[in-house]
Amino acid sequence: MVNFGSKYGYLNTNGIITIAAQFDEAHSLPEGLARIKFGSKYAFINKNGTIIISPKFETVSSFSERLTLVEIDDKWGYIDKSGEVVIAPQFDDAYYFTNGLTRVKTSS
Repeated sequence: MVNFGSKYGYLNTNGIITIAAQFDEAHSLPEGLARIKFGSKYAFINKNGTIIISPKFETVSSFSERLTLVEIDDKWGYIDKSGEVVIAPQFDDAYYFTNGLTRVKTSS
């Protein structure tokens, strides 16, 4: 990932910019999808720079075991790589999956 002024893009191992600097934030590509930010919303792109999940989340994590955390209405849940909610936002706190498990916190 490359920062040109106030925008981020991506650079390959040959030093060639493969995705133009256009993002307010840019993260690594675990599991083939990178978390990027446009203004106040996060989205996900593939290694070609194609937006796979549109910018609609205020807080997200990186993918781990095919799922990522999202915060919706002050609760945490999980979406898959197509952007579909697979575990409804219901947790006060949550973490990424490791070896098929994660820890979550509920208020009850």
